Amino acid sequence: MFHERPPTRRLPPSWSLTDVLTVLAAPPFEPLGEASLQHLTHKTVFLVAAASARRRSGIHALTTKRGFLRQDRDGVRLLPDPQFLAKNQSISFSPSEIFLPAMSTLTGGRDDEEWCPVRALRHYIRRTRSLRRHDQLFLLPHQPDTLRLPRTPSPVGSETSSNRTCCRGNQPEPTMSGACPLPGPGSAGSRSRMSSRRLLGKLRQPSSADTWRTPFPPRGLSLGRPFSVLPNVFRAVRHWSAQLQGHAVTVFSDNTTTVAYINRQGGTRSPSLLPRVWDLLLLCDRLHISLQASHLAGTQNVTADALSRLDPNEWSLSQGWADHLFHLFDRPHVDLFASEANAKLPTFCTRRFHPAAWRTDALSFQWNGLFGYAFPPLTLIDRVLAMVLGSNATILLVAPCWPTQPWFHRLVQLLVDLPYRLPDPPPLTQKAGQLRYHDTQSLRLSAWKLSAVGSVQRDFQNRLHELRHLPAGSPPLTRMIPVSPDSGDGPETTVTIPWMPQ
Repeated sequence: MFHERPPTRRLPPSWSLTDVLTVLAAPPFEPLGEASLQHLTHKTVFLVAAASARRRSGIHALTTKRGFLRQDRDGVRLLPDPQFLAKNQSISFSPSEIFLPAMSTLTGGRDDEEWCPVRALRHYIRRTRSLRRHDQLFLLPHQPDTLRLPRTPSPVGSETSSNRTCCRGNQPEPTMSGACPLPGPGSAGSRSRMSSRRLLGKLRQPSSADTWRTPFPPRGLSLGRPFSVLPNVFRAVRHWSAQLQGHAVTVFSDNTTTVAYINRQGGTRSPSLLPRVWDLLLLCDRLHISLQASHLAGTQNVTADALSRLDPNEWSLSQGWADHLFHLFDRPHVDLFASEANAKLPTFCTRRFHPAAWRTDALSFQWNGLFGYAFPPLTLIDRVLAMVLGSNATILLVAPCWPTQPWFHRLVQLLVDLPYRLPDPPPLTQKAGQLRYHDTQSLRLSAWKLSAVGSVQRDFQNRLHELRHLPAGSPPLTRMIPVSPDSGDGPETTVTIPWMPQ
C-alpha cells in the first residue's frame, strides 16, 4: 500500500500580513460606513482571528448570547458558545476568554484605527442587528449556496467566476432571509483551506509583486508535552548538578514519550525531540551522571502534575481574618485575585470569565482610582507592585515578609500605613486544588497598604518620623528588617519599620 499510494507532502503557502493590512485600510473596506456587508464581514472576521490567535472553530463558536459578549470602554470580551468543546479542552483546562483591546489604548491615538478589531466588530454588530435570527456572532452575507468553497483549492492566482463576482462586491445587501450562520469548521463548505493568496484574491486582484514572508512551521514540529517536559528535566539536572554529579539519577515522569526517549537515548518518531535529548545526555556525560527514566502514573504524580497543568489551587485568608484586616485598614472596593468560592468582597475579579465577576484578569486593566484587596500568587507579587507603581490606586496586599526577594525593596517604598503581621501559622483556607504548603509558618504573611501617590506617601513618612521619636518609656513598636538595595549590587541597608500592634 505504501508503494502504491505513497504519502505526499505539500508546502503550505506563507503570506504577508503587511499586504493584507494595507488592503484592509483602503476601499472597498474603508470607510466602514460605506463598505458593503460582505467586505465588512471579511474584514471583521480577519481582524478578530488575527488579534485573538484562536482556531477557526473557536471563531465560529463565538456568540452574541447574554453574558458571552461584553463591550467595555477599553475593548471587547468574547466567549464561545457554552456547548462548544475546544480541541485542547480538558477537565483541568478550558480556553480563557478573548479580550480584544481597542487600538487607541495601545497606540494612544487614532492613526491605526483602520486595523482596530474592536472598531470593526462594533460596526459589524450594529450593521447586522436587524438581520439576526440566531445567536451566532458572524453571519454569511449571502445565501449558503453562493459562497460554497470548492473542495480542492484553485491554483495560486486563479479564481472561479463566482468568487470573482464575490470579490467585486457587486452583489446586493442581504435581506432577512439572506443572513445565514457561517458553516461550521466540519462542514463541507469550509473544509478546504484557503491560502493567503486566495485570501488576497478575495480582497483585491493578485499582482506579481506579492511576496511570501511568514513561513509556516513544519508539520513534524508539534509542540506537545514532551517539548515542555524534556527541557524541564534538563534544567533540573543543571540546577542540581553539584548534588547529582557522579550519581545514578532516576527521572519519574507521567509522560511516556519522555521516558522512552531518555531510556533509549533518542528515537526515530520525532526528529525534533532529538536535539533536546542529546543536550540532556551530553550534560549528564560531563557530570558523570547515569541517567534513567521511570514511568509514574499521573494519579500518583499529584504535585508535579498539578504544577505542570496549572491546577487551580485556590488559597485565601479566612473570612474572619479578612474582615479584621478591613476593619484595620478600611474596607476595599474589590477583591482583585479571587474566585466566586473564595471572594472576600461582593465585587471581585477572577482569573477566568465568570458571570458574577466584575472583571476578568486583574492585571489586564488599569487600577487608577481603585482601592483593592490583593492576595496574589507569590509569583505575581512583582507584577502587582508594578501595577501599583504605575497608577494612583491604593492596594491592601497580603504577601510574605521576605526581605531577600528583589521585589521587597519596592514594597517598602510603596508603604502608606503600618504593616500588620498575621499570626503563625497563617489562617489560610483552601477552596480547590490538591497542593499543600509544606511549611505555612515560614511564609510570614503580612498585610501591606500600598500606594504610589506622593501626598499619601509624604503623610506616612511624617507619621513614621513621629513614631520613631516616641517619649521615653513607651512600648517598642519597631523591628529591624534588612532591605537589599534596589540595584542589587550595593551594600545591604537596614530600615526601621514600625509594625501595627496586634
